[in-house]
Amino acid sequence: MIAYVDTNVLLRHLVGDAPEQARAASALLRRSETLILTPVIFIEIAHVLRSTYGLTREMIVKRLEAVLRLPAITGDLDLLSAALDIHRQRGVGLPDALLAAQALQSGPTQIVSFDRGFDRIPGVTRITP
Repeated sequence: MIAYVDTNVLLRHLVGDAPEQARAASALLRRSETLILTPVIFIEIAHVLRSTYGLTREMIVKRLEAVLRLPAITGDLDLLSAALDIHRQRGVGLPDALLAAQALQSGPTQIVSFDRGFDRIPGVTRITP
C-alpha cells in the first residue's frame, strides 16, 4: 500500500494516548507500508505537540526526527530534515524554517517577509516589502 499519512496517525504513535489507536498506528508503521509525509502534516504535528501537549522545541525536534527515521515514511525527507536543522540551529519557527529550507534547496534564496528571523539563516536573503 502507498498512501498519504495524516497527522493523527503519527501523533497516536508518538504520544500513545488513545491506546487502541496508538497500537493500530504503531502496527501500521511497523509493517513498513509506504506512507507519504507532506510538509503540511509535518508542521501540523509540531503545532499539536506544542499547543496540545506542551512539548518544548527540543522535545518536538526529537520526535519529528524519529518520524523521519521511520522506515515506512517517505516524502521529501531531505527538505524536512533541513527544516528541522534550521529550526534547531537558528531559532526560527518551524514554518519559517521550512520556507527557508525550500528556498535553499530549490531557489530562489530571496524571501519577502517582515520576519527578521530569516536574517539569521545563512544563504537566505530577506527582502522587506
